[in-house]
Amino acid sequence: DVALLLLDNGAEVDRADKNGGTPLYAACQNYQVDAARLLLARGADVEWADKDGTTLLDAAKRHRHYDIVVMLLEEANAKLKRRLDRHEGTVLDLTAEDSDDDEAPQRSKLRELHDKETTKRVDEIKKERDDHESRVAKVTKERDDHESRGELLDSMVTPLESQRRELQEMVSAAAEAL
Repeated sequence: DVALLLLDNGAEVDRADKNGGTPLYAACQNYQVDAARLLLARGADVEWADKDGTTLLDAAKRHRHYDIVVMLLEEANAKLKRRLDRHEGTVLDLTAEDSDDDEAPQRSKLRELHDKETTKRVDEIKKERDDHESRVAKVTKERDDHESRGELLDSMVTPLESQRRELQEMVSAAAEAL
């Protein structure tokens, strides 16, 4: 809500701090999916890198924020498609000029190659995300099982503790009677 308010009142979407960090970089690093989506919709630069050369994608991958990784790849893909649409005639003309024997590739061939590579990379990232989620689910199940065993032990110990106290009282009473 704060980001939306700031953007609606003229805040620069790609304003960087002294280290080169932008709001989108912070959203990618801190797993703020909605903020990242808002900033991308407002035109934040998906190809931005900080002073050390760390890209948004690097930051999201380092922190295993796979939903943001997929979002960034999809945005970069959409940006590349827009560029291809804008400059396709020029690219095809240059390709034809550079080639001695071959005809310029068809538009569908360029798009097919681009889509194939992008789809392959997105699938790899989604698989990494699914593997990560599977590991998290396994650890969560182990934790829940551990907590269940703890609750079971507590439920068994309480009656035993009560019986121990009763026996101790009986032994004390017997010792006094003797």
